[in-house]
Amino acid sequence: MLQELPAPPGLVWHGYNGSRYVASAGAGGHPYLGHVYVLTSWSTFSSAVMVADVLAANHMATLVGQPTGLAPSAPGEVKFIHVPNSPLVAEVSTTYFQAPGHPTSASLVPRISVPLTLADVQAGVNPIAQWLASLGHPSR
Repeated sequence: MLQELPAPPGLVWHGYNGSRYVASAGAGGHPYLGHVYVLTSWSTFSSAVMVADVLAANHMATLVGQPTGLAPSAPGEVKFIHVPNSPLVAEVSTTYFQAPGHPTSASLVPRISVPLTLADVQAGVNPIAQWLASLGHPSR
């Protein structure tokens, strides 16, 4: 799937090393071989879901958190139609985006589940930030 995608400006794809795709910044750049985590939750929508799914489907990142708030495959590219002689405006999706990794699921479910509980919400605790902190990464 990744071969069909152009590399973003300034990024050079080095290929698949058997477990993940390797890229570097610039032709002479050093490839980043560390872990990439994409954090998801019920508030992950639209293009963020598509990016997360492409990264996970191509073994470029591990999804962490809660299921997304939108299905990975979804209609988009909204056009607005002003109804003649009326104040009404209709919204029409002109494109259906088919997800590469999970084309029929209702939401994108992360590989590492970090549930959000009522107690977390009441205490103002971010369980994903706590999970990151447990890895030794600062959660800013």
